[in-house]
Amino acid sequence: MKIQTKFTLILSGTFLVALILTGVVSYSILYGNARQEIRERAGLMLESAKAMRTYTINNVKPLVAPLMQDTFHAETVPAFAAMTAFGLLRESHPDYTYREVAMNPSNPRNRPVEWEHDIVTHFRNFTEASELTGTRQTPSGPVMFIARPIQITNASCLDCHSTPDKAPVSVIKAYGETNGMGWKKDEIIGAQIVAVPESVSLDRARHTFLVFMLSMTVVAAISVVMLNYALRRLVVRPITDLTRLCDQVSTGDFSQGDPQTAGADEVGSLGRSFVRMKISLQKAMKMLEG
Repeated sequence: MKIQTKFTLILSGTFLVALILTGVVSYSILYGNARQEIRERAGLMLESAKAMRTYTINNVKPLVAPLMQDTFHAETVPAFAAMTAFGLLRESHPDYTYREVAMNPSNPRNRPVEWEHDIVTHFRNFTEASELTGTRQTPSGPVMFIARPIQITNASCLDCHSTPDKAPVSVIKAYGETNGMGWKKDEIIGAQIVAVPESVSLDRARHTFLVFMLSMTVVAAISVVMLNYALRRLVVRPITDLTRLCDQVSTGDFSQGDPQTAGADEVGSLGRSFVRMKISLQKAMKMLEG
């Protein structure tokens, strides 16, 4: 096997191993960054919902509370305010969802579906848990969800949700005497759940990975070609010429010219050594002939 072929195989194998290792590391980093981006986006949505709930409880409800005996105003309900705000967001981002579910909600539409029920049960069983993150498969692709427990820490919430006799008449008229009643202080009654699609961020990460790997492959291919060209020009061709001259000298033919020895590298040094050997051999042959 020629030295150039060996060199090409070794160099190609080295680049292949380097590409595989680089691909594994870069994909892991890009995928991790995409997941982190999705999680941060979902966390921001939860924090926005929390701010909306706090504003409703502290600023809206005290102003509207005196009117609640005659007419129920849903705007005083923190969950209603948060979900209404995110309903507007869904007009431009339909794949994003925000839900506030409860085991016994005032509004039946806020009852949890099966997978949401499991989340609320988890928070009730593990009261020290402050957050739950996971991924669900949906018809539109994978969706990351982040859930946080809804705990009755503000006593003012019990004004409408403790017992029917203490709740405003307008609330009883709107939802009845059983829906949303019986809540207790510090009880975990439900969960905030935000869902963010993963497809956009993950597709972007995959596209970046493919472009990066394609670029690396092109660079590797060009490097192999250029290094092969340099090897052939600087090493293989001079050695081939020198081998041919050695064969001719070995037969006593000194008519061929000397090899090019202008280089200061090892090949040039070998060429100059050959010239000295040729001169010495010529002198020895003349002495024998004389």
